[in-house]
Amino acid sequence: MLYASDHPWVEPVVITDCLDRAGLSAEELTKIYSLNARRADPAPGT
Repeated sequence: MLYASDHPWVEPVVITDCLDRAGLSAEELTKIYSLNARRADPAPGT
């Protein structure tokens, strides 16, 4: 599952607060917030 900031039902901070308090490592949070999406849809030339 990819985190999406266009979630229409709640403010994004509700989701990010839950993730930030979940006890995940910095590496896991980085993957959730950016790396997984970049890997799924890389920008041209990457």
